[in-house]
Amino acid sequence: MSLKQFPSHGAFSGHKVDPGEDEKPPGRNIAQVFDVDQAWDMMEKKRGEIGEEMAQIEGLAALGRLDAARIAAAAGLKVDANFTIAQAVDSFRKIKFREIQCYLVFLTIFCFGFVIRADRHRANILLNTIEDGLMYAPFLSANGQYKTFNQIASTEDFWAYTQNGMPQFLFSNNMHDPETLSPGVETNSSSDLLWVMKYNLLVQPMRIRQLRSLPLPLEECSIAIRLVNDRIECWPRYTPDSEDTTPIPGWPDETLLEYKTELELLTEPYNRFTSTTYSGGGFVIDVPQLTTESEYQAMFAHLRENGWTSKATRVIFYDLCMYNPTLRFYVSVRLAFEFTPFGSVLVSKSLRTFKGPSLSGATWDVAGFYLQQIVYLAVLGLLVWDCVKLRQMGARFHFSNPWNSLAMANYVVFFIAYSVSAGFLGADAFAFYDSDPGDDTVGVPQTQVFDFDALGAEYTYYEGLTGVNALLSWIRLLEYVKYFHLGIAQLLSTTAKCAADCSIWLLMLAIILFAYAQASSLFVVRRTKTKH
Repeated sequence: MSLKQFPSHGAFSGHKVDPGEDEKPPGRNIAQVFDVDQAWDMMEKKRGEIGEEMAQIEGLAALGRLDAARIAAAAGLKVDANFTIAQAVDSFRKIKFREIQCYLVFLTIFCFGFVIRADRHRANILLNTIEDGLMYAPFLSANGQYKTFNQIASTEDFWAYTQNGMPQFLFSNNMHDPETLSPGVETNSSSDLLWVMKYNLLVQPMRIRQLRSLPLPLEECSIAIRLVNDRIECWPRYTPDSEDTTPIPGWPDETLLEYKTELELLTEPYNRFTSTTYSGGGFVIDVPQLTTESEYQAMFAHLRENGWTSKATRVIFYDLCMYNPTLRFYVSVRLAFEFTPFGSVLVSKSLRTFKGPSLSGATWDVAGFYLQQIVYLAVLGLLVWDCVKLRQMGARFHFSNPWNSLAMANYVVFFIAYSVSAGFLGADAFAFYDSDPGDDTVGVPQTQVFDFDALGAEYTYYEGLTGVNALLSWIRLLEYVKYFHLGIAQLLSTTAKCAADCSIWLLMLAIILFAYAQASSLFVVRRTKTKH
């Protein structure tokens, strides 16, 4: 591989520089305070000023002793009586060539490692399958019409979905052997709650969690118009300060549910696609594994008859977590039903797929996991190399090159991603399910429930950071591509010179777009909603 921009050895032969006493750089050796790319750009600029006909010898001689010393710094050489510019350029060429090789190897390992581990294609297929079963299965509503999850709009629709729609997902096509608990279709198979859609194992009880609000004080709820003679009850939107913790009817019959805090439930606050942020506490009922459909129906019929939902109800969450052993993916599902103070029910969903730390028997997962570790070691090596250059040149000159600033930002994101990954893989949920029960019994039914939606959110955050790493890593490749083609180098130089003017233009465009978006939200959207 050759670097076409580098002059040949002959262009510099015989040209020696021996700086005199009067040209000594101030302070420390000037060979420590100049960036290699800046030196090369400076040489190209000098060439243009002198003219192509003088560029081979006279142009380089015109650089002067001070500039030659800076070129030596770029190549990592000391300026002495034996120093030549040809020696500096040759050293620079070798260093840059090795750096390019190492970076290409790093980029290859990075791409293969994270693509193999993520496996987004199969993850999306699994997620879409679960979503279709939950969201689009029709159920018979209270008014005799068939609806889907997204069409739920009232308390009656909520109960119809819970008693008619949800069982289709949980209890249809979920046969399993009652002894081994493995999925099957034998005549003695059971259809208890365990395998969802035949191939997805329910790893923990299905959790139902409700949050409630206290009514407003009477002095804050006096009616403003003279249509009634007395004060009425007003029910506010959910806030942590207005949360009602009074026990409510539960299951089994004649039991009361006590309020539990988010620390007791090990559940994080939640606000994904909801109108506000809800705490991780609440009133909880866990539907255990191996529950039959008749037991499920009896429980919800009892809750409905005993007023489990009322004016105080603000949100009900349904949490499930499944594991597909074929694809080795966890699937976390959270359905949210928000009961508004004005009578409607707003629905939203959070579905997440992610892989845990278990590597048993999964060749590609093992390969992807160890390639990821190699990537982080390579990042550490690149950081050490940049720190060496930083020490030689000084922070001021090192970071005056935007490529060095970009590399440092990428290192910061890499190490944030690594810390997030370490926290995710070391989560209590994974440690619990990877542990040995201690005897020959199968660990079903489980009683422990973990917040897998929060784990999925952490995994999504990690994937986002990895995406930023991929973007910055590929952009940095342009730093090396410019050494192979003069046109690319000129394009990058022109873009850099235009950056300030372009940023002003982008700022003006952003202001215009923001103003238009605000006007649209106030006028166009409101008028469209009224027309609808």
